[in-house]
Amino acid sequence: GTHNFKVVIDAENKLTLSPPGPDTRRTWERTFDIADALMMQVSSPNEDPELGFAIYTTGNDFIPIQADLHLGSNPKKKLGPEDGVSVTYTLDPADENAEVLTGQLGFDSFKGEFKGQVPILRLETGMYTLILEGTDGIESVTQEVDLMIIGEMTGYIETEKEEYQRREPVTLSGELRYKDGTPAANIG
Repeated sequence: GTHNFKVVIDAENKLTLSPPGPDTRRTWERTFDIADALMMQVSSPNEDPELGFAIYTTGNDFIPIQADLHLGSNPKKKLGPEDGVSVTYTLDPADENAEVLTGQLGFDSFKGEFKGQVPILRLETGMYTLILEGTDGIESVTQEVDLMIIGEMTGYIETEKEEYQRREPVTLSGELRYKDGTPAANIG
């Protein structure tokens, strides 16, 4: 809504560049209207509150992104391209040698949401920051979501015998491979 602020400047209502003395009082009054500030609500992906990031595996195929833009004065009225707004994303890896992905979200006019998908298969295991930026061409709003991507693995385990007695040592052997078939070597 509309907020009134009073900033103290001085009795003569002048702005001076010299530092004020200990007994100097300055005032300035003006009305600021922030009711129509651009706002963004991101519904996907969601960070786990305990971990502080969202987790995806390469088995997920993609990261779904959903966001809506609205004005602070009317959060229920979702804005779309017909209102001159758009949403872009940047997937920024923590590894500075990895590729940064960028893209534009499409608009679902039925739900009033901007939607998109970031393919996971191209991504390496590690931490990423998904940066969403909504804009109306003049004002912009950003929101960040931290993500962890984990390479999906498959494996099998064998034992030496079918049955064991209580307290008898069991030896396990097996193999662990990434989704593409590459052996997962030296992981502990």
